[in-house]
Amino acid sequence: MKYRFQFILGCQRSGTTALVKLLNQIDGVILGVERFKYCQVPRNELFSPGHFFSPSLDETNLLMTDYYYELKQKFEQQRITVIGDKNPGYVKKIPAILEEFDNPKFLFTIRPLVEVAASYNYRAKRVRGSWPAKNDYRRAVRDWHVSLNNARDLVSGGLLSPDNLFLVSYEDLWRGDVDYLSAIARFMGVELSQSAVEAFSDMTKNWSRRREKSKPLGSSQTEYVEHKLDQHLWSWACATAAEHRRLHAGV
Repeated sequence: MKYRFQFILGCQRSGTTALVKLLNQIDGVILGVERFKYCQVPRNELFSPGHFFSPSLDETNLLMTDYYYELKQKFEQQRITVIGDKNPGYVKKIPAILEEFDNPKFLFTIRPLVEVAASYNYRAKRVRGSWPAKNDYRRAVRDWHVSLNNARDLVSGGLLSPDNLFLVSYEDLWRGDVDYLSAIARFMGVELSQSAVEAFSDMTKNWSRRREKSKPLGSSQTEYVEHKLDQHLWSWACATAAEHRRLHAGV
C-alpha cells in the first residue's frame, strides 16, 4: 500500500496537537504525535505499520501506548491512505523531508504571537518536567519568529507552494467553521467523514468560553511581545493562510 505523507508543524502552542487529534477522526487518516522526535529526519520506512505503532525511547519521549494502540486498531479496520506525524521541529527539516518522501504535504498552524507567548508563559510557571521554566514568553517570541520565517523563506524559495503547504489559522479553524475543515480535507485529498464533523463540533462548541479562561500576559510582558512582533511577517502569514483556504474551498 502506498500512502500519502502528511506532516503537521508550526510553532509550539499553536494548536498542532489539537489539529492532529481532529484529523485522526477522518476515515483513512493516521497521524502520530512527535513520533520521531529524536530522529534527525524521519525516513519513509519508519512509517511502516510494523514500526510506526511501536514507539521507542530512542525515537521519542512520547510513548503514548494507548494512543498508538487505538491508531493500530484503526489501521486494521480501515483502508488507510494518509499517514504522517506532527512535530514543531519539522519546519527546520522540510527540505530533507521533501527529498525523502514522494510529494509530502505540510499543514502549518499559525496563531497570534501574544497568545502563543501567553501559553508558553503559563506552562513555564505551572508545568514541571516536560516544559522548562526558561521557556517563557520571551522564548515564545524567538520560536514564533523562527518558525514563521522558515516557512516564508521556503515559500519564497519555491520549495513550498499551495500544492504542498496549507497554512492553518488557529483562530479561524477553532471558531467551528466546518467549511474550513473541509478545505483542509480537500488539501489532504481525503473525504471529510461524519465522525470528523461531529468531533469538530464537540471540540469547538466551548471555544469562546475557553478563550475567556485563558491566562493573559501581564501588561509589561504584553508590551514586550508587541514590541518584538514582526508585523510584516504576521501579515504575510495571515494573507497566505487566507489564500490557501480560498484555493482549497469547494466550488
